[in-house]
Amino acid sequence: MRSNDSDLKLRDQANGQPGRSGKMSANPDWFFDLGLEPGHQGKFELALASYDKALVLNPGFIEALNNRGVVLEALNRLEGAARRIPQPLRPAMGSALP
Repeated sequence: MRSNDSDLKLRDQANGQPGRSGKMSANPDWFFDLGLEPGHQGKFELALASYDKALVLNPGFIEALNNRGVVLEALNRLEGAARRIPQPLRPAMGSALP
């Protein structure tokens, strides 16, 4: 499957490379928003890269953790979803964690 220019731009931005404008945000919300469209289009690896970058900038970003888990589930990579949950949130998850 060949990526189009839009996919390549999203992938570059999600991987921390500036887009065509030459600008890149250090705002985790920006990376979260960047992952929404590819996630809805089934481009899960692009969405995952965006959510991962948002979580690097804000490890406690609950919405990004949630969406990352949804994407990992769609990719059938559930073991990766549980590993990323921050330690302070684990007691609240109880027996839902492996």
